[in-house]
Amino acid sequence: MIDPHSKVLLFPLETIVRELDYRLVLAARLVRPGVTLLMGNHTDIYELGLRMRGAVYVGKHILNLNPNSITDRYDAMKAQGHRVVFLHEEGAIFNGDRAAWEKGLIRKFDPRWMKPEDTICAWGDAQAEVYKRLAPDHAGSIRTTGHPRFDLCKDRYRPIYAAESDALRQEFGKFLLVNTNFTLSNSMQGWDWCMKRDSIQADDAAARTRAFDYFGYDLRRVTYYVQLMSRLADAFPDRQIVLRPHPSERMDIYETLLKHVPRLHIRKSGSLVAWLHAAEVLIHTDCTTALEAYAARLPIIHYRQEDDERFLCADAAGFGTQCRTAEEVIAATRAVLEGRHDATVNPIALAQTESVIANLSPQSDGFGLLADATNEALEAVGPETEILGSLRSFEIKGRKLRTKAWLRQRFPVLRSRKTSRNAHAREKYPGLNEVVLRAKLDVIQQIEGRTLAMNYISPALVTLRSA
Repeated sequence: MIDPHSKVLLFPLETIVRELDYRLVLAARLVRPGVTLLMGNHTDIYELGLRMRGAVYVGKHILNLNPNSITDRYDAMKAQGHRVVFLHEEGAIFNGDRAAWEKGLIRKFDPRWMKPEDTICAWGDAQAEVYKRLAPDHAGSIRTTGHPRFDLCKDRYRPIYAAESDALRQEFGKFLLVNTNFTLSNSMQGWDWCMKRDSIQADDAAARTRAFDYFGYDLRRVTYYVQLMSRLADAFPDRQIVLRPHPSERMDIYETLLKHVPRLHIRKSGSLVAWLHAAEVLIHTDCTTALEAYAARLPIIHYRQEDDERFLCADAAGFGTQCRTAEEVIAATRAVLEGRHDATVNPIALAQTESVIANLSPQSDGFGLLADATNEALEAVGPETEILGSLRSFEIKGRKLRTKAWLRQRFPVLRSRKTSRNAHAREKYPGLNEVVLRAKLDVIQQIEGRTLAMNYISPALVTLRSA
């Protein structure tokens, strides 16, 4: 499974539709003779990390937002002599003014949780400045790389999504794409989990008031968007509408209500960039997807019916035609479909957002910057990764998972899923599909001019080597 004389890169995945594609491109930049890359479910990657010494872990899943166990996994991996290249999957867009934005940033990740020897990758210079101020001892290991998933939206990587985008156009024809981001009021993990995550205390009146005000604001936004779907369907009878909820949102409110709306489809699956290339317009509410749509040159409409400066996401709000009512959204959408849409973005908003997402610059190469940081960690970790004991149990688990996947494909009755506490994780990580992986790798190898050999162990784990 692993060359005993190679260095090992550990690539954890939590949300496949958001993380897989950029991980594959980054792998093509990093894998070379003497370097083996393991990619898969973040739990399996963590368990593998405990079976070796002197690897490099790239990602954010090594930390836990549970306040009682934030660094447990990190400390266990450091005890194995691993180096960490930390890159958050949500490191830029937070509600409120800059003071609130900074609090949101630190709540997601505090650099003091890590050791100065490990690399901290910031999405923009604004985050890097906050991190350096908090942890001056880490200044030498904090660098601005951006997040390479924004680079995926640029023309260089369009071939990765060509087949998928063509399939979406064939399935839906001409369609409007609507993205939602209601991860508090419509959280898959429930309201109680959200309150515990934010450490809301009954005797802290100010924090409790703000939390409940934000909950009400967010819940009203859900209702605005549910109402909008019905209005769009009536206004554009010749168009399909695709609603794409955030990966952490519940589906039941949409599935229960919107089944009565004609030509309305609810999808979480598939690569976001493929959807952006296939759609005619994106309608959003303070969503990071708007920034990816900007990089993909897709017309954008921002629908926000009410203002509350405490909760406004300034970095996303300036992207797209600003609409306060469903009627304004319909008018703006009609302008897009008739070719009358002004695709420019508020220049002040753009300049501010470029300070927190470096990849919005046409000249940026987030893959190159992240690859450089990872290669430096590989050099620092030692001559080779030591494997501690047998990894055969992972191969046995892989065979069982492949058998389960085959049975579910052969016998549809086995595909039904019962609601459980693991439903959220299963929805975000349904498993790696070998056919999809190989198709994407074929295109990425052509773009990057590299040749990789993939060993598909299971839906939870693959290895990549230089061919």
